Formats: sequence, C-alpha cells, structure tokens
Amino acid sequence: MARPSKNGLDYFPFDTDFFCDEKIVCVAGEHGDIGWIVALKLLVAIYRNGYWLKWTEAVRFKMLLENGGLSGEKLDAIVESLLKWGFFDRGLFEKEGVLTSRGIQRRYFSIARRRKEADRPFLLVSENSENSENSENSENSENSGKPTAAEVTGHFRAQNAPRRLRDWE
Repeated sequence: MARPSKNGLDYFPFDTDFFCDEKIVCVAGEHGDIGWIVALKLLVAIYRNGYWLKWTEAVRFKMLLENGGLSGEKLDAIVESLLKWGFFDRGLFEKEGVLTSRGIQRRYFSIARRRKEADRPFLLVSENSENSENSENSENSENSGKPTAAEVTGHFRAQNAPRRLRDWE
C-alpha cells in the first residue's frame, strides 16, 4: 500500500537570527513579544499545511484560541504589521487572502524537493528556487552574507585544509 502524500512538513528550518531579523524586530517593536510569537505560530501553521495559509475567519479564531488573552483587534494589527514589514507578501494577501513569502516558499521547496505534487497554487518562486538566479536577485537581503561555492573552496585552500575541502565538496 502506497504512503499517502502529505502537503505539509513535519519540521522546518528555523534561522538562528530569527529574532534579529529587522522584520521581526519591527513587529516586536510595535506589538511586544506577542508579535514574534504570532509570527512563529503562523509559520508553524503555514509549514504544517505546505507553503501558504489562507487567512480565513476559522484560522483567525484558531490563532485567537491558541493565544489566550489576545484580542481580535490586536491579532489583526499584528498580521497587518507582518504584511507592512514584508514578512508576508502583501500583494498575494490582498489578492487571495493568502499568507506566504518568497523565503517561506524557498525553505519549503528545499525540504520537500523530492515530493511530487501536481497542484501548487500561489507560487512566488519556482520549485527549484535554490538554484534560480531570479530568486537570488529578487531578495538579496535574505542571501547576503551567504558565501558562494567558489568562496568556500578558496577559504579552505587558503587555510591549507585539503581534508576539510574534500569533506565539504
């Protein structure tokens, strides 16, 4: 019997500099710690179901239930801040009511690369966006500081570390 295909993920990569990301810093500056908590819970909900989340009344009520004491107005204000600061793609949200971003989609496809899924709506990146020049050029801020393969190779050679270079390659 074949294993049923799964849309969502069991895990997702969590950047160690998440709390230093200016988008999160700005949201937390506006709303306090509840701003980044809501952002993180929305990421979990998105990755649990794939790479996007339709922002419906049911999802909104679920978020309110999971964050006891949070008012509907405060939740709406946090989601608006996440859109304003570019944590989620505003255009797709306004057009379709969907929460996602290029970064979310790139991380999803880097994990779910081997899955075969026919229907992938609301894409902002190509499925092989890790190797795509367009995705790198469209969001240099997310890729800044990441060395190229040539830079890594040069670093290992400069350190005279042939074994480490072989391991990396």
